[in-house]
Amino acid sequence: MSSKCAWWSGRTVALVDLFRRAARPQGAGGIGKGIRPPPGKRADWTTDQEKFLDQAAGGLALEDKVVPVRLALFAEMVKGKPWTPATLTAVGGTAGSA
Repeated sequence: MSSKCAWWSGRTVALVDLFRRAARPQGAGGIGKGIRPPPGKRADWTTDQEKFLDQAAGGLALEDKVVPVRLALFAEMVKGKPWTPATLTAVGGTAGSA
């Protein structure tokens, strides 16, 4: 997999570095700031919220890299929805952003 992807708007094209996936995502930054994390500290999250984050981060990574456009699309798909494995199932998982 290339370490860059094309991003374009109108006729402007730029290369964007792919994000490296951490072994364990840290907070909302692990899957993008476009998704509002659950309220409170991460230590207070439910098991379902932790599973959502782990499954989303793992599903978005290809060879330990995440394509920024795919991350943005996924963030839009789950924006305002609860962070649960059921939400991932309802939106077609991370494959729905491919």
